[in-house]
Amino acid sequence: MLQHQSVVTYYLKENVTIVALAPMTGEWDVGRTTAAAIPIAIEDINNDSSLLPNHELQFVFGNTNCSHRTALPLVMNTWVERKRNVDAYIGGGCNRVCEYISLLAGKWNLPVVSWGCMSSHLSNRITFPTFARTVGPYTKMEKLLKKLMEHFNWKRVAIIASTDDIWQIAANLIKIELGKHGIFVAHFHSFIPGRLHILERRIERHADLIKLASRKARSELILFS
Repeated sequence: MLQHQSVVTYYLKENVTIVALAPMTGEWDVGRTTAAAIPIAIEDINNDSSLLPNHELQFVFGNTNCSHRTALPLVMNTWVERKRNVDAYIGGGCNRVCEYISLLAGKWNLPVVSWGCMSSHLSNRITFPTFARTVGPYTKMEKLLKKLMEHFNWKRVAIIASTDDIWQIAANLIKIELGKHGIFVAHFHSFIPGRLHILERRIERHADLIKLASRKARSELILFS
C-alpha cells in the first residue's frame, strides 16, 4: 500500500522596518496624543494577510522634539545602528523636520511619508524625490477653502487659529487668499490650544470665542487647531 506523505511548505516572512517619528516634546507635541496609534496600526497590518503577504512590519520609534537638530542625528544614528536595515520613515510632523530628514532619505532612496508637514517647499520633487504626505500643502488648502466659499456664495468669514506655528502660517495665508477674491474676513483671532489637560474655564473661553466669531461672520467660520 502506498502511503501519501503530506508536504507542508513554510514561508519565512520578510521583515520591513520603518522608523516612526513624532514630536513628543517641543513647540508642537502632537505625538503625546497620537504616538500610541503606531503599535496598534502595526499590529493590525501584520494580522491582515491581505495587506502585506509574506511580510512582517516592525518599527523603531523616535521623538523628534519638533526640531531638525534632534531629528537629523536621530535618523542618522538609527540608520547606522541598524546597519542600514531601514525601509521607510513615517511621520516627522513638523516642516523643518520633514525637510531635513527627506533630504537624507532622498539620497538613500528611502521613502518618507508624513501626516503633518504642509510646507510648499516639500512639493519640489527634485529636492525631495522620495517624500510623500497624506495632507496637502498650505497653498492647496487656500484654494480648497476659496472654492468652498464660492460654491456656497459666502462673502464673509471668521477665522480662529491655534497659536501653533503650523496653523498660524496656514490661517494667514488663507486670509490673504480669501481677501484677493473678495471674501471679507470679518474676524481673525488666535488662541492657545489645549493639550492633554484642558481646564473647564478654558473650554468655556473657547466656546465664547467661537460664538463671537460666528456672530461677526454671520455664520461662516474656519477653525484651525
